[in-house]
Amino acid sequence: MYRVHKTTLAHYSPVFADMFALPTTADQNETFEGLPVVHLHDDCEDVERFLTALYGFGYVLATLPSHLCGRVSGFSGYR
Repeated sequence: MYRVHKTTLAHYSPVFADMFALPTTADQNETFEGLPVVHLHDDCEDVERFLTALYGFGYVLATLPSHLCGRVSGFSGYR
């Protein structure tokens, strides 16, 4: 699980921009520590590469609890 800024993702990815612009329903409002959760379906390593390109390597390492790596997956369709 990573903590990232919606505005940053939307700025660099039209797919995320479109996704964040869609209305959500009550059952889609999953949160973690009060922040919205977005589930993805690619490899954890792809997520790390994408976030490293956006934020830098230190940010990715600081925000990734290793036991949660499998919970959030990939970005292959989001670039």
